[in-house]
Amino acid sequence: MQLTFFSDPGHGWLMAPRSLVERLGIQDKISSCSYQKADRVYLEEDCDAPLLIRALKAEGVEVTIKESNSPDRDSRIRNYNGYRSN
Repeated sequence: MQLTFFSDPGHGWLMAPRSLVERLGIQDKISSCSYQKADRVYLEEDCDAPLLIRALKAEGVEVTIKESNSPDRDSRIRNYNGYRSN
């Protein structure tokens, strides 16, 4: 499975479909440091993204990461709504 990691000069987030987070049963373990927009969640790089990757690997899913960097400005992700489980 390929996922995209977005970063800016201060932080980073791994984007995943909300349905994947819910299917893995980790929706209630995601911190308030992550964000959401529409059907996507942007998992904070230090705790929430590794949680998703560990859950996928536990199911035998190989994960590859594509990177998208904003080296000279804040990411628009910072303006999205904070994550909340449904």
